[in-house]
Amino acid sequence: MNKDEIIEIAEKSRAARVEWRGRGRAPMGYVKGLALSYARAHEKLLAGHSGMTLVARGDTFDDSHDALSWYRSRFRAMKLSNRVAGPDVLRNSFVLLMGLGMRESSGKYCEGRDRSAGNRGGMTCEAGMFQTSWNISLFSTEIVKLLTEYEDENVEGFISTYREGVSCSAMDLKNYGIGAGLKYQTLAKLKPDFAVEVALIGLRVARRHWGPLNTHAAELRREALDLFNAVRETLAPPKEPEV
Repeated sequence: MNKDEIIEIAEKSRAARVEWRGRGRAPMGYVKGLALSYARAHEKLLAGHSGMTLVARGDTFDDSHDALSWYRSRFRAMKLSNRVAGPDVLRNSFVLLMGLGMRESSGKYCEGRDRSAGNRGGMTCEAGMFQTSWNISLFSTEIVKLLTEYEDENVEGFISTYREGVSCSAMDLKNYGIGAGLKYQTLAKLKPDFAVEVALIGLRVARRHWGPLNTHAAELRREALDLFNAVRETLAPPKEPEV
């Protein structure tokens, strides 16, 4: 992927100027970061990555677990279908994910646990843009694989992009518990792209994990769709010259 080109597309996109219901505009880092995360996820899908293959599977018609099924009528209103597995389903997942992150954290990559609750357990403390907790890993071994993948110090998490326009307090950055739950919280903030991919898989297997999905409060926006379409165009293989 050409990171500079993708960042420029995001910066100039209408998605960067959306007024999200009850949240206002997203931090520029959120828009740019998701554009980069989408490009990476798309390339992973084409390379056969098992986690992104799960995200891109066709509609499961399981409203209890699959957020894309739960949002079927809303996707249909945008003339989008998730019936056929592949890149379109991955893109549509990102459209929903963008709205979810704005509801959960206003696009703030370093968001910590919900301090209105007394929860301090490693498995159940929320972390990152999508306020996901590590107990979501119980729904898919693919999420556990992502933890191992992103623990590798050579795997970039796009933090320098996601932090644009965001300020983090000491309380935001504080993590809780022990073991894999503690590792999850740490990585979700240090490597925001990890948090993205965990949430993507969660959309397909554990939609009840998030209140804004359960109530359909997470918005699907045409501007988000246009952004990810524009990014995908930069990733398309070059066309063969006509003869």
